[in-house]
Amino acid sequence: MTREELIKLPKIELHCHLDGSLSREFIEKRLSEYLEKFEIPGECLRDAEGLEGAGYDILRTMSKDNVIYAEIRFAPLLHTSEKFNTKQVIEALLHGLERGKQDFDVDYNVIVCAMRHQSLEESYAMIRDAYTFLGKGVCAADLA
Repeated sequence: MTREELIKLPKIELHCHLDGSLSREFIEKRLSEYLEKFEIPGECLRDAEGLEGAGYDILRTMSKDNVIYAEIRFAPLLHTSEKFNTKQVIEALLHGLERGKQDFDVDYNVIVCAMRHQSLEESYAMIRDAYTFLGKGVCAADLA
């Protein structure tokens, strides 16, 4: 099988980490200086514009490999601030993913991740907030 034939095959992505899958073009657009560190992608996802853009970008990138369905994992609490709550974080990502779905014909769902180093109270609150999006782009929760 040639590379071209392989690229044309439909694919499903079932374990895709949002912050670990940002394209170089997206990161360079969001930051003036690009460094190969895991914290840098996180800096691109600190506001609605970044999360929407990342959702769109990840489906754009996957469409080039003919991915037809993806489950995107991310930890909403890593992207909150005093002015940007969990619901807004999830909503921003879903908005970008929905735009990407429309433009690139890649279907998606989101798995929200509670992180072990976060408090039980924070994790429960995040899962309660994410539950409002169940069936509307969020399909599951896990503990990372």
